Amino acid sequence: MNGAEGATGSTVNLAGGNNGGQVNSRLLLILIAVLGVVAIIGLILAAVALGRPTGTSVTVQPAGSGDGSAAKVSQSGKRIWSIEIGHDYGAFEYIDDEGYLQGFNFDLIKAVCDAADMDCRTVWDKYSNCMNSEAGEHSMGGQGLLDGWYDACMGWVPTIGRTHVFSFAQSYGKPTMAQFYVKNDDVTFNPSDITGKKIGFIDGWAYDEKCVAKQKSITGSTLDRANIVHVSSPTELIPMITNGKVDAVFTGEENMKTAVKDGIVKKSGGDISCMLGGVAVMARKDSSFIALWNEGFRKIKANGEFDKLCDSDKHSSKGTVDCVPSMK
Repeated sequence: MNGAEGATGSTVNLAGGNNGGQVNSRLLLILIAVLGVVAIIGLILAAVALGRPTGTSVTVQPAGSGDGSAAKVSQSGKRIWSIEIGHDYGAFEYIDDEGYLQGFNFDLIKAVCDAADMDCRTVWDKYSNCMNSEAGEHSMGGQGLLDGWYDACMGWVPTIGRTHVFSFAQSYGKPTMAQFYVKNDDVTFNPSDITGKKIGFIDGWAYDEKCVAKQKSITGSTLDRANIVHVSSPTELIPMITNGKVDAVFTGEENMKTAVKDGIVKKSGGDISCMLGGVAVMARKDSSFIALWNEGFRKIKANGEFDKLCDSDKHSSKGTVDCVPSMK
């Protein structure tokens, strides 16, 4: 009897406990669902927050700015124009005694950009990231300028090959001529016949093997690839000559003036033209940079500021700057 009653009571209690468990399960499921929704909303809000500017000085415009890459804008709303500049180009670009970049090109950038109301920033990079070449191959656009690391490259001259890739602003420096240079005591090199000779060139510069190949008056002007040696900067040319790695180098006077003066190398043969124009700024063909720069350049030529920059001896210890006439 007591056992039966205990069994009956136990059955009733179990049934009641099961109903309570179902209710609790439903509440638990509802709670989990609510927490899931809250978590999703939190993720969405976090993603939106990450996509917003956080007070930095530069933001990125939407694609389709018309300049070939995402354009950067300062907090004031002005478009930022970045200009590549090097450090191994005589009075145009060099590193001073304290390790800072200096040169005529920096002064010109400031003057032109101020006149054009452009917010310009300089970016140091290797010259080969503006224009590049490989021994025996056609020149090609450098990754930095093509990929939009910066908007323009300073101090480049138009050549046939370069105009296939980039656009050029009005020239501010006169074109220079190229020559062969050899060791000062060399008496065997013949600039009229370079058959079998190993010649050094600066990678990506206008004075390249394609320019030599166009010189029909020079026997052997089309060099075998094995006889074409490239270096990345002008300062590497002198050691190539002095250590006998090449028979001669082909470059402009601006890169050899000091070595000639010091009696290390000498010019061999006459002047050779490799350029279509003078020193200028180079930019992508889809960029509006050139038009804006040319307008600023026109203004500083008209108001005399360009002449003042050219007449200054501020950078004379590093060489000369042969400017184009202002023709005011």
